Amino acid sequence: MSHMQCRVAMAAIVCLLCAGAQSQETFPYPEEPLEFLLNPVDDGFWVYVPGVDPDTEMVFKKEPEYSGDTVFRNAIRLRGSSSDVIGLACDMTAGTLYIDRNRNLDLTDDGPSLRANESSAPHYARFANVRIEQLHGNVPVQYVLETAVYSNGSYSVVQSGWIGEVEIDGTPCIMGMADNLDGAFGNGDIFLFDHNQNWGARLSCGNEDRLTLPKWLWFEGRLYCIESGFRLMDGYTALVVSLIPVTENLMDIAFEGQFVSRIMMTNESREGVLLDWPPAVLRIPVGTYTLQRIDLLDSFSGYPRYTREITAQHNVLKAGGQLKQTVTASREGVSLNLTYALQGADYTEYKPDTLSREARARFEIYQGERSVRTGQFEYG
Repeated sequence: MSHMQCRVAMAAIVCLLCAGAQSQETFPYPEEPLEFLLNPVDDGFWVYVPGVDPDTEMVFKKEPEYSGDTVFRNAIRLRGSSSDVIGLACDMTAGTLYIDRNRNLDLTDDGPSLRANESSAPHYARFANVRIEQLHGNVPVQYVLETAVYSNGSYSVVQSGWIGEVEIDGTPCIMGMADNLDGAFGNGDIFLFDHNQNWGARLSCGNEDRLTLPKWLWFEGRLYCIESGFRLMDGYTALVVSLIPVTENLMDIAFEGQFVSRIMMTNESREGVLLDWPPAVLRIPVGTYTLQRIDLLDSFSGYPRYTREITAQHNVLKAGGQLKQTVTASREGVSLNLTYALQGADYTEYKPDTLSREARARFEIYQGERSVRTGQFEYG
């Protein structure tokens, strides 16, 4: 290998390095809040909801006849509380799940049991399409979960949510939200926000991103506060989302970087602000912010290695490009291992949204002028 010349070509992100940062024009603020109606969907989201502590004893007043002696009892947490729960019991021998939907500690009056779609008896069982209903205020809200039960407890993933096509000051967008079962939108909930600038910039390795729901959204030169509430419609429950213009108690920050499609920051109260395609100068609520996540061309995501606070006094936010691509070669027996990395400001490393084979960066090795090997990097 000492006489072999190696050349590496990164085909997957050529346009990332030649794209330019796009400026945004600042428009007058609308006088009234923008209101949108999002409709329920059964899947497309992923919100983790833990079960109760395995040491918590779930005792039911009445239970069905089980097929065997291995029965795991646990509960689905509501509102993040270990006492506000929906109890469940899993017959591991039969692979069936009983849910105390009406929360009366009777597992025999809640309709038929559910069959596991994946089971490794007697230690693990997973159930898809678990449907429950919660009353938030006076509004019934339906959720679709995937629930896993195992010897040390259980957990659930909320897969349902609300999605709609909306228009913000003339810009068509896709907006969606998912709730972690507590009915109060904030920390722990998920936000989908996509639009034409993302669609035009997204590479083959990019996906629609599901983000932690922020309190504020900077979009097209404006700052909005996001508020949400349920609305009972004819036969279903919709989600009403309001974008309320924010014009007071703001501070200026300066942004320096390239290719940045999204920045997520949180303040000292853990309230989030999403900066969508940030321009050189923007305004956010007064506070002390910590950078949480940076997205490039809606295709790569990075999480800062160093904590750097943004305040009114230290108001320069550096993220994204200039970018540096590196390939590290190392031997392992007769093999030559090539490790690819994409790195930006403050040594933040960026990973692609998807690990699909079609999206991986390619390489080609030459011996003199002759190509001797081609392949793709194994991201992650």
